[in-house]
Amino acid sequence: MPAHEIIESNNTFFEAEEQFQLSPSKVRWFYKDEIAKKWVAFNGYDSIKIELTYLRLLKCKNGFSSETDDNFKPLVVRDGLYEVDVVTKQCYPIYWESHTGPTSILRGIWFKDPGLHHSVPIEDESMVEQLETTYAMLQCRLSTTESGRSGSSSPKLGTDEESGTETTSAIVSIFSSPAKSSFGTRLGRGYFEEADPNTPPPVYSHLCFVVHGIGQKFQKGSIITLCDRFIV
Repeated sequence: MPAHEIIESNNTFFEAEEQFQLSPSKVRWFYKDEIAKKWVAFNGYDSIKIELTYLRLLKCKNGFSSETDDNFKPLVVRDGLYEVDVVTKQCYPIYWESHTGPTSILRGIWFKDPGLHHSVPIEDESMVEQLETTYAMLQCRLSTTESGRSGSSSPKLGTDEESGTETTSAIVSIFSSPAKSSFGTRLGRGYFEEADPNTPPPVYSHLCFVVHGIGQKFQKGSIITLCDRFIV
């Protein structure tokens, strides 16, 4: 295949993926709790801010923008106490040094057990990429098929809300073996709770320094836990 045809094909598919891309309010970013060893969701305001910056970075890496990595400054998140570097996908405290170092951040698109508070984001980026590619292909196929049915009374499948069940079922069948199809993991696209961009972080008027004496005594004497209770 000639080079110009390959480029045209890649651009067409990239446009198709963009067409079915989740809105920033449905994507949810997470940071890794190194102690509990689990992913914790950023609040909606922070998540949208990270997602919009990430989309700018994605356009830059795909050659659709003249921006460089130096244009992407750290974002202040988590009530103004942490910063996120979207380029390196790391989160770190602003006012103190973390003994565990920076934590990883994750872009949550596909989830196990969707629609529940304990929805788990799929962290394997290669699998997420495969799922997104397959999803875009299936949606294009559904849209093409439905557009050719003139005068049909059946509903058109073109959005997540209308075709989510059918598309997700098709994707699950691709990534599940026939012998285990009835016992596979249920997947969903998009976070169960839509982020609200009109909910800004709280504004603080005072800064309190908490000094402890003999140190921490198990969980009861944890200075971090006590400070959290004081803030609440």
